[in-house]
Amino acid sequence: MSEKTPNVKEPLATFKQRALAGLVPDFLVPVLLMICGGILIGIASDAFTIVGGVICQLAALMTFIGTFIFLPYKRRGQSNGKIRQKITVKKIVDKDKWILADLGEGDVGLIVGRAIVNWIEVFFIIPSLVSYFMISSSNNNQTLTDRLFGTVVIQIDPEEYDMKKEGEEKESNNCSNCGTPFKKGKQFCSKCGSEASSSKKTIATKKTAPTQEGETNTPALISKFILLGGSILPIITLFLSVILSLLVTISFSINAWGGFWPFSGYLFWRATKGFLVVSYICFFIMTGAIIVLAFQYSDKESINLLVSSGLFGGFTIFWIIFYEAGWNFAPFLFLNGNLVSITIGGVIFWILALILLILSLSFFNKYIKQINEEHNQNIPKFFGQFVLIPVIVLRLVFLIIGVAAIPDLAFGAIIYYFNKIFVWVALFTMMGIFIGFIFRALKFNAKLVPTKS
Repeated sequence: MSEKTPNVKEPLATFKQRALAGLVPDFLVPVLLMICGGILIGIASDAFTIVGGVICQLAALMTFIGTFIFLPYKRRGQSNGKIRQKITVKKIVDKDKWILADLGEGDVGLIVGRAIVNWIEVFFIIPSLVSYFMISSSNNNQTLTDRLFGTVVIQIDPEEYDMKKEGEEKESNNCSNCGTPFKKGKQFCSKCGSEASSSKKTIATKKTAPTQEGETNTPALISKFILLGGSILPIITLFLSVILSLLVTISFSINAWGGFWPFSGYLFWRATKGFLVVSYICFFIMTGAIIVLAFQYSDKESINLLVSSGLFGGFTIFWIIFYEAGWNFAPFLFLNGNLVSITIGGVIFWILALILLILSLSFFNKYIKQINEEHNQNIPKFFGQFVLIPVIVLRLVFLIIGVAAIPDLAFGAIIYYFNKIFVWVALFTMMGIFIGFIFRALKFNAKLVPTKS
């Protein structure tokens, strides 16, 4: 078998280096936290155990965001594990000439995409097996993630690459005759044979290419990552809520027409419950991020964000009441002419929550329009929330019909199924809204936000 001939001119990271970088703490810490959280939620018999499980799951999410998104963004592609192994991720800017570049401000989408696909690749079928075969079959030691996103992982000299030393002075170690860097521990130039000069000359360390936008607004950058990370878990939770609702609907239908209950769904309900609690925390954290972002602008510019954050906080409170009051299951199902459940309270809080979400996004759109015009941003507005308006109206209509009519079994079932459809459409629309938060956070440029002294 012939040896691989890399296209990349810089030394490539080996599979061993990448595996050791990912083992501790990159993958191991969040995985252990997720497992512990899942076990605690699964065996929970009291509120204390559930809270412990939720805290573990939330810590896993925060560790994932910090390790795979925030750190690589701040350190030009390096996570904690990569720092220890002296390797980093670089993007391929010209595949014909294989020119590489550091990750920067405009590569947040690439970093997030790499983080998500990397997790899928590493844990697919047998942990790391796919990555091993991908690296073995690639001239440039690229995994599936690298091939999809046009990146490579290379070895680096930490002294030259250390972001903490950026801008400081260090001793020059170049040949005074021809400028060739001296190899470590060598006293003579490998090119011209000149002896290393004893004189000390200072030069600035390597920096990334300067940007024209200006200084990064740190609070705005933190808000960006919170909105980005805080939107991920609600998407998963809403999807699980749809699956759980489908299971409940199928079971209730079989029970109504066949007389037995096929699915208990207890464990699934427990998992969804744990995700729900973490999502509530994410909602409040996102509210705080919007408030922090608001204070980075002038009073005129911040008012739309402050109103939006207040309405989003109200949405969160009503959403918690709707779910935690136990009013969200089996509305409008009649068995043999008898009303099984009529969740008027649940529907009202559900409607109020969605109305506040629509209003919150409307003010957020005003903020987007304003910063696009005044601060040269290019962020698209939200429009998906308007799907919720007809859903709210129709569900309210069916609520009135369901309360006013004296139904038989068939009529009650029709009302029940129509209401379920409205709920599913609303949940999928909300999933789209939080995906929109991720997309807009990726487009947001913290260097274009005014930096306050």
